[in-house]
Parts: sequence; C-alpha cells; structure tokens
Amino acid sequence: MKSMMGLNEDASATPPTSTGSVWDSGVKRGPGNPVGNTKWESGVNRGPGNPLEESEKLESFAETRLGGAEKIADNAKEKGGAALLTYHHFEVKLEYYEKAAKGELDMEDAKKEYKDLLEKLYLATKDDMDIEQIEFQELVGKMEVLGELIIKDSEKPQ
Repeated sequence: MKSMMGLNEDASATPPTSTGSVWDSGVKRGPGNPVGNTKWESGVNRGPGNPLEESEKLESFAETRLGGAEKIADNAKEKGGAALLTYHHFEVKLEYYEKAAKGELDMEDAKKEYKDLLEKLYLATKDDMDIEQIEFQELVGKMEVLGELIIKDSEKPQ
C-alpha cells in the first residue's frame, strides 16, 4: 500500500513527482504545482521567460479591471431595483477601461478630467447633497476609474 501511494520510510529520500524535476529552491514541480506562468486574456503566457513590458502594465491592468466592471454592471442591470445604482456606477467606467486597455488613454486629459470631476463633486455636496442618486453614482464611478488608472500609470518608472 505504501509503495502504491509513493510513501517511503526514508525521510531523506526524494519523493516521486509526476515529472521528477526539482528546482533550485527545492520545490517539486509538476502538473499540480507548475511554475508561476499566468495566462492573460490576450492569450499570451507571462512568466520569467516572457515578462510583461512596462508599457503593457497599464493596458493589462485596465483589461483585467474592464472584465470585472462589465460583469458587475451586467449583474446589477439584470437584478434591477436598487442594484441599478451599482449598474450606473460601473457602466461609466467601461469606456475608460476600454481606452486604457487599447493604450489610447491620454493621461494628461485623464488628470484634468479627474480634477474637474472632483470640483464638480465638491460643489454639488459642499452645502447640501444637491445631486441625484444616479448622477452621484456616475460621477463617483468616473472619479474612481480615473484615479485607479492615474495611480497605476504613475507606478511606471519615469
């Protein structure tokens, strides 16, 4: 029974793996414990031999965030009712993520728009909440997506 399960009384013996390969770290690798390559939606495999270029990081980030925002918006729209506020919040993000994923987002325009939206939010809420629910959700959604993309872009080495 022990031999069928690959058990060995000798603690110093190397346990069998499906490939038998051992990396310098001592970690056994095989189909159940592969090296950390990531399959991106673009279909490109990323790992130590094929790293993501700095210029692609914003695009990859935006592509991933776009997928999540689409799913949330679709689910909220389908649910309806009060969830429609969530729909409006995420629906406005999609065009920004799409532009950034294609490498077409002008970061200077994005920073200006973010500041304009921040001013609009301040003016609409400084004395009283002089803003409707949907308008508020769309405004904050736009600020959120622009903030994420601006922050991610600023992480690039200058």
